[in-house]
Amino acid sequence: MQVGQWYFPDQLWYTREHLWLKVEGQVAAVGLTDYAQDTRGDVLYLGLPKDGLQVSRGDSIASIETGKWVGRICSPVSGTIVEVNQRLSGEPQLINKSPYEEGWIYRIQLAGPEETDGFFQGEKFFQWLAAEIAAAGDR
Repeated sequence: MQVGQWYFPDQLWYTREHLWLKVEGQVAAVGLTDYAQDTRGDVLYLGLPKDGLQVSRGDSIASIETGKWVGRICSPVSGTIVEVNQRLSGEPQLINKSPYEEGWIYRIQLAGPEETDGFFQGEKFFQWLAAEIAAAGDR
């Protein structure tokens, strides 16, 4: 799905914080959306979480620094981190170049199937994002 200049694969789940999740069985890959990486600028540094870390939804688990922004990445779901994209340590700009393939941040074993409750997918996501972009343009 294309919204403005940004691309969003249909099969992913999206959060209000502009993170995406690709759920395969009980494991989800997590990353920043095309919109998030573009509007925050070139990623200069990414402090990654640790493998094996147990997290709850909303826990701050990573830090990010771009040319425009410094912030924290909070886990959108509860579970155990099973893999971290170590390539991002040396190449954080992969988030900008390939947000959905090479720029994933971590994979997490979901605490349960309800972890994606409240996230967006498909037409519901398109409607929410269009409203979000319009509101940002009004600021």
